[in-house]
Amino acid sequence: MMAALNGSLTLTDTGVGTTDDVTLFNTKPIAGLNWGAGNNIISSGYETVNISSTGAGAATTLTLGTVKVTADTIAAGAAANGVSTVNFTGGNVVTVGAITASDINASGLTTGASTGVTTFSMSAAAIGVKTITGSAGNDVLVGDSSSTIVGGDGNDTITGGSSTDNLTGGAGKDTITTGGGTDTVSGGQVMTLLF
Repeated sequence: MMAALNGSLTLTDTGVGTTDDVTLFNTKPIAGLNWGAGNNIISSGYETVNISSTGAGAATTLTLGTVKVTADTIAAGAAANGVSTVNFTGGNVVTVGAITASDINASGLTTGASTGVTTFSMSAAAIGVKTITGSAGNDVLVGDSSSTIVGGDGNDTITGGSSTDNLTGGAGKDTITTGGGTDTVSGGQVMTLLF
C-alpha cells in the first residue's frame, strides 16, 4: 500500500490453483498511517491473504471493515479445494469487522503483548470460520456457528458461536462466553466463564 485505502479493495486471482497467496502491507513512510482506513477487503481466488499492520513511524491502529476471502474450488466437496485463510502480522494493533474465511490467525501480531492494549479486536462475528488463533497480547475473538478458538497469551475476550465450539483462553485472565450447543472450554491463569 502506498497510501490509505479510499474505498473497498478487491483482489482477484483468475487462476485455478488452490495455494495462491497475497500480502498487503504499508510501504509509505508516513508516521501513523492507517492504510486500512476502515475499508473492506474482498479477495477472490487467493486462498491466503496476509495482512501486515506494521507501518512507518509512530504506532497506529490498522482499522479494517469486513475481510472476505473466497478460495478457489475445483469441484464441490473436492479434497483439493482451497482453504481460505487470513493471517495478521506486524507491530500495530488491528481492529477488524466480520471476517469470512475458514482460518483466522493473529499469532503474528506483536504489539500489546506487554503493554496491556488490545492487540487484535474482531468487532463482529466471523463467518464460515473453523479456527481462530489470537495473538500473544489481549484479543477480542468472536466465532460463528461452530469454531475452534484459541486466545493465546494475554487477557482475551472470547465469544463462541451458536453451535458446538472448542474455546481455549490460554495464559492470562480470560473471559469466555459460550453460545448454544455443547461447548468445550479451557482457560488459563484466571477464567471468567459466561453462559
